[in-house]
Order: sequence, then C-alpha cells, then structure tokens
Amino acid sequence: MDQYHSLLQHVISNGVDKADRTGTGTRSVFGYQMRFDLAEGFPLVTTKKLHIRSIVHELLWFLSGDTNTRYLQENGVSIWDSWRRPWNKGRKLVRVERRHAEYEPYHGDFSFRGVSAPRDSVDARLAGNWRRMMERCYRPTAHNYKYYGAKGVSVCKRWHNPLAFIQDVKQLPHWWYKENFWCEFELDKDYYGAKQYGPETCLWLHRNENVPTKWIYVKDPEGVERVYPGYSDASEATGFSRSSLCRFVTQGVPSILKGRNKAADGWEFRTCDEGDLLIRREIIPDGDLGPVYGAQWRNFEGVDQISEVVKSLKDNPDSRRLIVSAWNPAQLPDMALPPCHCLFQFYVDRDEEGRQRLSCQLYQRSADVFLGVPFNIASYALLTHMVAQVVGMKPGEFIHTLGDAHLYSNHIEQARTQLERDEFPLPTLRLDPLVNDIFEFTFDDIEVVGYQHHPAIKAPVAV
Repeated sequence: MDQYHSLLQHVISNGVDKADRTGTGTRSVFGYQMRFDLAEGFPLVTTKKLHIRSIVHELLWFLSGDTNTRYLQENGVSIWDSWRRPWNKGRKLVRVERRHAEYEPYHGDFSFRGVSAPRDSVDARLAGNWRRMMERCYRPTAHNYKYYGAKGVSVCKRWHNPLAFIQDVKQLPHWWYKENFWCEFELDKDYYGAKQYGPETCLWLHRNENVPTKWIYVKDPEGVERVYPGYSDASEATGFSRSSLCRFVTQGVPSILKGRNKAADGWEFRTCDEGDLLIRREIIPDGDLGPVYGAQWRNFEGVDQISEVVKSLKDNPDSRRLIVSAWNPAQLPDMALPPCHCLFQFYVDRDEEGRQRLSCQLYQRSADVFLGVPFNIASYALLTHMVAQVVGMKPGEFIHTLGDAHLYSNHIEQARTQLERDEFPLPTLRLDPLVNDIFEFTFDDIEVVGYQHHPAIKAPVAV
C-alpha cells in the first residue's frame, strides 16, 4: 500500500490549509491518482486495522439499493449513524387517517415523579417538556391553557407518568432530528388531527411545520387538482388574493365576478382537513438517508445502472460507456450527504494469456484521506472483484482518482503516526465461485484471507 502512504505524505507536505463545510479545517490538495494491481493482493491498509465487516456490508447495502441505516445497524455497522436525510419542508404530500382519542382527565400534580437525571441531560429536558404539556392541558392558570385544556385537549393515561413519557417520545418519528437539532423541533399532536398527546397521536416536527394549517384544495377549469399548505401558497400559485381565496373557500365562487376575480369562473376551492383523511407532509422513516448511493446505482431516474453495466460488460465489453454515476443534481438536496465517490467506469483489456481483464476507475470529488480513503479503496477493489467474477473476467486494476483530497486538521498527527509504521504483506480476497449474480452475494460469500495489521488509530469523524 505504498500508493496510499505516498498520498498521506503528499497531503501533509504539499497541502494547503482550507476551511470546510464541517468547520474543522483541512489540509488539502486537488487532483491525485493511485493505481492498484489487484493481482498483487487485496489493497487493504495494513498500517492500521480496518473494519472489514463495515466495508463488506456497506457495499452489499449499496448494491441492494437500500438507503436506510437499519440494515447496517443490524449488522454491526455504524459508519452512517451520524447522518440522516436533510429535513425538507417540501416533502411530498400524503393522506393520513385522522386518529381519535377520548378525553383523559388528570388529577395529579406536575412534579417529575421518579425522574432522576443531570440538569442538562436529555431526560431532564424531556421532563421539562412533560411538565409544560401537562400544565397547558390541565392547569387552568397556565398561560396557554385556553388553547389546549379549555378546548378539550388531554394527555393519554400512560403519559401521566413522566418516566413513560420520556421513554416513549424517544421512539416517536423524527426523534433523531429532535435530538440533534433540539430547539428546532417540537412535539406535535396535530399531525393526526387528534386532541390528545400520546404515543399513537404524536411525532416530532420542525417548529415551522408545527402549526395547525388549513390545506387548500384547488381545482381549475380544466379539472387539474392541487393542494396547497395554506392561503399564502395557494394565492401565490393561483394569482388570486388571500382575501378572495378565503371568500371562495367559505362562501363559494360567486356567480358574478369582478376585476381580477373574473378568472375564478369555473374554479373550485375548499379546505381539506374537514373529514377523516388529512393531508400532511410525509414522515421521514427512521434511519432514512435520502436517495444516496444505493438509490442512484439501482434507480437513477428509472435506470438500474448496476444491472445495465453488468449486461454491457457481457454484451459489449469494449464500450466506453461502462459508467455508473451517483451524482444526481436534482436529488442532492434530499441526500444526507452528497456522494463523495460519485462516478466509476469499467474498462476491459486482455492479459498475456488472452483472458479478459476488468479494471475500474473511480472519481472521488471529496476524499477524507485518513478515515474514508482506505475504506473507499477496499470497497471498490471488492466491487471490481465481484463484477469480474459474474461477467467471467479476471480482476485487473483499481484506479483511484481524487478531486479534493484532504486531511482534517484533527487527523494530521494520526496520519504521521501511521506513516511511522512498517507495512505487512497484502491479504488476499476469496469469493464463493458459485455466485454468478452480482445481487446474490452475501457477507458469507466474501472472505479476506491473511490480513495482518497494526492496531487501529482513532480519529473523530467530521460531520
């Protein structure tokens, strides 16, 4: 792995200090390439221990098209735990069924019975949330009781116990966002139209969404139906003023129209939350990362790129279009992290014996040299081996081309430590030879043999 160590030294010696998205600071170079002959061994860094389970399971996860961390967590892989799909106020609209609950009286006090937690801990803050919820529902002297308890809003019996409340709210949808952006998210009971706080009626929502909103249904003269979250959005989209829309919704479109409102002839307007089917923004599933690598590899605007490239390698191995791209500009805002290793291309030549040989070149726009690049090298070398097997070729080279290659400022000393260590011989890779479908590989079909390594070197992840 001299190639990788040369990269480490090059960045330390020649990099420029730059600011970055995470606020950590980096030492960076632009444009660098490494080549690995896969016949010389499997390119797994030996001067520190790499977690092979994470490398293998992450690649299988990509190939499956999955974008939820659940599979990784179930298999002991935590490398994606620090990310989630960005909160997007423009999430698609869905219909949800209204949930009903009977009023639940409460005659206790508002103390944190049984809650013992450090002052600034999560549990202590949730206990404060519990008290405020109980007071606005059951204490007539509370400043906002008139909006809650006076209107029949109650708390389910289980949540009368603050310990049960603290336990349950950590399991509600969007808890990750609450925990990581505490002041921006609030407990919401209106999503399901209920008049009760409870584990079946609540979730965490951004405070900008945690407002009861009238959803405005609009049908134009051509029969096109749309729904807008409030009068302002409907006004902007249709061109009618907010006051006019309010009259159209409450009184109907009059038969005699004047001025700009003449254009409303043939339109239909009403609110949507009057029945048992409510219109809401979709809930983001726990662990969802948005349309990251697997989604793009397997469904880029309807194209399964992995299936297509495998088919092309079999049918037209000399093609110069053997490319898979994870860079989808239209979907970048919905991704937990825009793809760093964003495009790879296969290339077929022949060895001295005339056997077809498969090589892969990866372009990586952003490369975390200490933590990420060793994983990336091993992952794409593994992918090259797997694809080569299913198309009946031998592995050739893995070529790794880097754009912004950087060491974070809090990784530089760890990199120097790694450079002081002597290398071990490379391990070898063993695949189950019976697997001939790229999507049929399992963890047990993949084995790294003879991996000798120095101890791991810990370094913080920049998020």
